[in-house]
Amino acid sequence: MELPGKWQEYKSPFRHYTAKDVLGENEYLKTLNAFNECIIKKKETLLRDGHKQNQYYEKYDAIISAVTNQNIDGFSSLISYSFVEALGQLIKFPFNGLLDAAIHSHPLNSRSGWIHTDYCSAWFNDPSFNQHCFCFADRSKCDYFSGKKLKDDAMPVEYARVGTLIYFLGNDKWQTGYGGETVLFNSSVKTSNTRTKFIAPENNTLLFFECSPHSYHSFITNVVQPRNSIIFWLHCTVEDAQQKWPQGLNRTKSI
Repeated sequence: MELPGKWQEYKSPFRHYTAKDVLGENEYLKTLNAFNECIIKKKETLLRDGHKQNQYYEKYDAIISAVTNQNIDGFSSLISYSFVEALGQLIKFPFNGLLDAAIHSHPLNSRSGWIHTDYCSAWFNDPSFNQHCFCFADRSKCDYFSGKKLKDDAMPVEYARVGTLIYFLGNDKWQTGYGGETVLFNSSVKTSNTRTKFIAPENNTLLFFECSPHSYHSFITNVVQPRNSIIFWLHCTVEDAQQKWPQGLNRTKSI
C-alpha cells in the first residue's frame, strides 16, 4: 500500500521519517473523538484510584490508555493492518501482527523524559498469528517489559521492538516555544557536540523510526498546553532483531 500523507526521509541524527496530512479531515476527527473519549475515561479511573498529580509513573508523566481489540475501531483510520504492514516493509522487517499501541496525553508542565532508544524486549502472552489481524500486548496476563506472569495461565513469549510511530493530534495552535516536542539525538548523553532534531507535535503529523541501538530520543516538557499523541510499536522475533542489530538490545528475562 502507498503510505498516506506527505512523507520525508531524513538521515540525521539517525534515519527517521516524518509525514504531514496523514489523515483526511473526517478520519482525523474520528480518531480525535476516540482519543478524547479514552482520555476522559482514563482520567476518571485515575481519580478513583487516588492520583492527584501529573506524575502517574516513576519517570513519565503522560496519561496512558491502551488501544486494544475493544476500542480499535475508533482508531482504525490510523491503525490499520495494511498501514502497519507497509511500515514494516519500509524498515525491512516483516510485520507479524504483534502491536503495542496506546494514547498518550501529557498534562501541562510534564517532566522532560530520559534519552532512550526503544530497542528492547517486549513480552506477549502466547501470541497467535491470524492473517491480517493484530495481536495486542495483554498487560493483564504478563508484564510487557519483563515477561513476569501476572496470571497463573499466562505463557509469556519474548519479542523485540522493531519500529516506533508517534502520531500527533489534539494539539491545536501549537507554536514554537510551547514545548512538547520529541527530540532526536545522535548519542545517549547530551553534550555540546550532540546533534539534535526537534519534531513538533503538530496536528495530523507523525514521526516514524526503526528501533535500533542508535535511535536515541526523548520528550521535552510542554510549558503552554497539554501534548497529545498516539504511539505504537511494531515487533519481531529477538533473533530477527539481533540479526540486524547484534548489540544494544535492552533485554530482560521472564520471572
